[in-house]
Amino acid sequence: MSDPRSDAFESTVETLSSRLADHEELLLCTDFDGTLSPIVDDPDAAEILPESRAALEELHSHPSVTVAVVSGRKLADVRARVDLPSVTYAGNHGLELRTEGVTQVHPVAKEYQSDVSELYDALGDAFERERGVVVENKGQTLTVHHRNAPPAHAERVRERTARLVGQVGGETLTVRGDRQVVEVRPAVDWDKGSVVSTLERESASCLPVFLGDARTDESGFRAVERDGVGIRVGEPDERATAATEFLRSPAETAALLEWFRRTGVDRLAGRVETAAPARTPNSGDDRRPQSG
Repeated sequence: MSDPRSDAFESTVETLSSRLADHEELLLCTDFDGTLSPIVDDPDAAEILPESRAALEELHSHPSVTVAVVSGRKLADVRARVDLPSVTYAGNHGLELRTEGVTQVHPVAKEYQSDVSELYDALGDAFERERGVVVENKGQTLTVHHRNAPPAHAERVRERTARLVGQVGGETLTVRGDRQVVEVRPAVDWDKGSVVSTLERESASCLPVFLGDARTDESGFRAVERDGVGIRVGEPDERATAATEFLRSPAETAALLEWFRRTGVDRLAGRVETAAPARTPNSGDDRRPQSG
C-alpha cells in the first residue's frame, strides 16, 4: 500500500502518541462503512481493506488492547465482513452486541421488532417502483438507501419514509437521515456512543479511541470527547463534529491501524506482557442489550 499520509494523519499520530503515554490500555473502537471500508454504491459490495483487517487482528491479540467494531449494519453482516471472530462487535448502532462469544439485543429493540417488520412491508410497497431506492431490513432497524436514486428524488424519499414511520410506529420508531440513506430505529436512548461508553467503563486506565465517518458516528465522538480521541474519516467539509482529529480516507485508517500495531501500543504506559482478563460490559447496567 502506498503511503497516503496527510498533514491530518500526522497530527492525529502526534496527538495519539502523547495521549497513549498516560494510559495502560487502549480501547480501539471503529465504524465499518467509510472507515474500514470505502463507501461504495452497492452496500453489499463493501469490503474491509486487507491492511486494516490484518492490523486489527494483531492489535486484538495484544494484551493491552481491546478492539470493537461498532456499525450501523446488522450484527451478523458486519461480523461476516470483518471476519475476526473474537473481537467485540456492535451492530444496528449498538442495539446488538457480541462480546466474549455472547450476543445481546437491547430489550426495547426486541419489543418494537414487530413494528419494524410492519414498516418494512409498507416501505417495500411504497418504493417498489422507485428507481435506485432499496429498503433493507436489519431486524432491529431499517435503512432506506437512496444513494443510486436521482438526486431530485431524495427529499421525496425522506418525506415518504417519515410519513410511513408516523403511521406505523409514531411512538415506537424514529427517523434519522445521513448522507444518502434514511435510518429508522426504535425510539430508545441507545446508540454507538452508548456502547463505547459501556466498554470504556470497564477500565479506568484505558485510552478510548473512536473512528467513524458519518453523522451517526457523532455519538461515538461525544462518548470519547472528554477522556479519549475521536477521529473523523473523510474529506474535510463544513459539517460540525465532536471529533478532534481527522483522516482523509479508509486508506489512512489502514495506515493508522498499522501505526498502532508497529508503534502506538509500545507507547502505552506500564505495558503488560501477559494476557489481561477480557473486559465485558457492566452487567449491572439494565439499559444495555440483553442476551437473546
